[in-house]
Amino acid sequence: RLCTVYTVGIMSVFKVTVSLFVALVVDATIYPRQSLSGNILSNRVTREDLSWDTFSGCAQCLCIREEATIDCSGKLTNGRLPDVESLPNSDVKIFRYNNSGVMHVDYGYFTAFPHITDIQGENNFIREPFLLPSTITSIRLFNNSLTSTDLFNSSVTYNWLKLIDLSSNDIQVVRKDAFQSFPQLELLSLKTMRNGIRKLETHCIRNLPSLQELLLESNTLRALPSDAIKNLSSPGRQLGLKLGNNKLSEVPENFLDLPHLTSLWLDFNEIEIIHPLAFHLTPRLFSMWVETMTTGVGRCATTTFVLCDLEDWHTTS
Repeated sequence: RLCTVYTVGIMSVFKVTVSLFVALVVDATIYPRQSLSGNILSNRVTREDLSWDTFSGCAQCLCIREEATIDCSGKLTNGRLPDVESLPNSDVKIFRYNNSGVMHVDYGYFTAFPHITDIQGENNFIREPFLLPSTITSIRLFNNSLTSTDLFNSSVTYNWLKLIDLSSNDIQVVRKDAFQSFPQLELLSLKTMRNGIRKLETHCIRNLPSLQELLLESNTLRALPSDAIKNLSSPGRQLGLKLGNNKLSEVPENFLDLPHLTSLWLDFNEIEIIHPLAFHLTPRLFSMWVETMTTGVGRCATTTFVLCDLEDWHTTS
């Protein structure tokens, strides 16, 4: 009897031990603990580990993990982007929502994507600006309803930004310091097919050492303040400035303080006078498109619409 009682006791202890072990395993699986440093133990599944197909937002948009792309173009029915939590975020680099009827983007929406580089939201109805993350390399918002250029966080540096396309929006005034200190920016487009920009404030476009193209055509500019556009491009680069189809009537003395400007478009304005010293501060300017009026202007008086050769303008004007 003693042996039987002893054996029963051992079996009971064994069962209790097994039960405790199973309970601990189940508990650790369902409720993973945190280490002292606060990190989740390695057996927890994170958002980054999940298949992109498991995110509900990928039922609305095309999510292509191999291309690090979320494409909602033409796929949204309610005029809103999917909730950030319903989308993968850490691996996304390209986000498209062209032609989607989007009317609003939450101000910090794209800051939830820590590695995003390219945002394309063309042909929508967005009126209020949203914040762009510092990782961005290109932003395309052609043909929206933006009234402001306040897309940038003044407390961070956009070291990788190369392209800004805000053409065909409802921007009327480009405010002071709107576009400044983007070291890699190569193209800035503010052209429009609407009433367009009527005023450039002081120092609104400046300190862009890599800029190659500045597009301001088809606006309603009647004058260009000499200090509105400064410090563009750098030695060894070519810079083109397009001001065609505005309301300019005169090209005054020291028209542009842009020593690296090489090409200038002034076609389809209302220009009657080009001052002899208009290009005194643009020594590298070698070509200019211009539409002349009945009085003719400088070397462009030979035809109504001509590409002017300015190779010797500075020495003979």
